[in-house]
Amino acid sequence: MSPSLRRFVIPCGGLLLGMTLAGCSARVPVASPAAARQALMDADRAFATETAADGLEGWMRFYAPDAVRLRMGETAVQGLDAVRRFDAGIFADASTRLVWWPTDSGTFEDRRLGFTTGRSALVRAEAPADTVWRGNYITLWRQDAQGRWKVILDTGASR
Repeated sequence: MSPSLRRFVIPCGGLLLGMTLAGCSARVPVASPAAARQALMDADRAFATETAADGLEGWMRFYAPDAVRLRMGETAVQGLDAVRRFDAGIFADASTRLVWWPTDSGTFEDRRLGFTTGRSALVRAEAPADTVWRGNYITLWRQDAQGRWKVILDTGASR
């Protein structure tokens, strides 16, 4: 590399690295609290819709790479591979399906972290339709650099 090119490339590379370390999420405008709450409700509904359509694959599309899953009384798991293994059993039986609907949402001060809460159920997909169990859940979300909400922690309990 010529000395003149090196004088240009090295500072630009440092600038790009600095911008990356400063956080790429700065490109996404921060929504108002009401808009962020609505976006979270929409994300949770899309999560439910895609899971209903695509099972485990739809479920996994919404998880952040460092996500945590926790069932009450069990050890938490972290990371996409661990979450996939942990939850595979929920989707293994084609005669049942997991359904849920958010009832509330909110964000933390930076409006890039938020939560949804709601009701969930495992229902028989075949006649006679029946509810196997009902529960409540809380899902924590983080907005990624592209402005998409990704699940960072999901847990629930039967009622």
